[in-house]
Amino acid sequence: MLEVVLAAPEQILEEDDLSVFQARYAATNGKTYLLRAYVNSSVEPARVVTVYRTSKIEKYWRPG
Repeated sequence: MLEVVLAAPEQILEEDDLSVFQARYAATNGKTYLLRAYVNSSVEPARVVTVYRTSKIEKYWRPG
């Protein structure tokens, strides 16, 4: 899932000097989750700092 989100994120946000790549996906349990990957783009190569999934999509999703 991480590779998919990094290759084709639905949104990229900036937070605490990191890029946040995020995308929604349907899990095998039938629920929709948001996968968020914090990436430090200021180093070469870019490094993933942390990744997590959340069901609180409306809290993190930015319309537009």
